[in-house]
Amino acid sequence: MSAVLLEFIEPYRDESLDDAVVETLIPLGIIAWNVALLPPDKREESLNEFCAKVFRRRWRTRLERIGDWLRILVRRRRDAALEVEPPEVADFKQMAYELIERKLRYYPHNRRFIMDYRLTITEDDVHLSVVSTLPP
Repeated sequence: MSAVLLEFIEPYRDESLDDAVVETLIPLGIIAWNVALLPPDKREESLNEFCAKVFRRRWRTRLERIGDWLRILVRRRRDAALEVEPPEVADFKQMAYELIERKLRYYPHNRRFIMDYRLTITEDDVHLSVVSTLPP
């Protein structure tokens, strides 16, 4: 799944981009991947719940944000909908929807949820380790 995830976000990676952009693309790719695995009628609701949590609070790490979102998803808790989407939320959702479409088009049979990851960036390469569910 590590190689699949890197391949999945590849069109959005540019070799000239700095490490911070790659560090942001990985969790965004994971979120989009997992949301794409949900039934179509649950995708927008899940993204809205995720955005309501992440963009309303400050978190220590991206991993904590993803973990919180997964807990919300599992419990199916609902938060109040965002009244007005700030630009960063709209940008996030636009990119997430593009990635969801990419997942559905190019990886339709891969039904594994991504649960955790570890990213190491060296001078020469990006090393990604992914923990995912087993194939159904």
